[in-house]
Amino acid sequence: MTFGDRLREARKAKGFTQEALAELIGVAKSTLTGYEKGNREPDMFKIKKLIDILEVDSDYLLGIERLQEIEKPATNKDDGLNDLQREALNAMNQLDRVDMEIVKNLAVSLAKKHNQE
Repeated sequence: MTFGDRLREARKAKGFTQEALAELIGVAKSTLTGYEKGNREPDMFKIKKLIDILEVDSDYLLGIERLQEIEKPATNKDDGLNDLQREALNAMNQLDRVDMEIVKNLAVSLAKKHNQE
């Protein structure tokens, strides 16, 4: 996935149009379109604005992957989670930030609905 793909995904996840986001970061819509298509690259000040406005992790937006720990600690069965919760968390850990935000929002909505019943 390219920078432009991640930018477009994050913009859409936050509900911004290209016009609205371009205005917020101080560029023309055509410039933002260029960022998303990979024809242009934002300077570091524009990247900082994008990260702040879209509320995304800089590593995610820039496509930086951190090295995973070579040895993961053993799963603690006394973590207070049941098997279904642990399985859901393991699945969520495989999602990118935008998809994880969608799942979180769904879970919050379902919990609110459940608490109202």
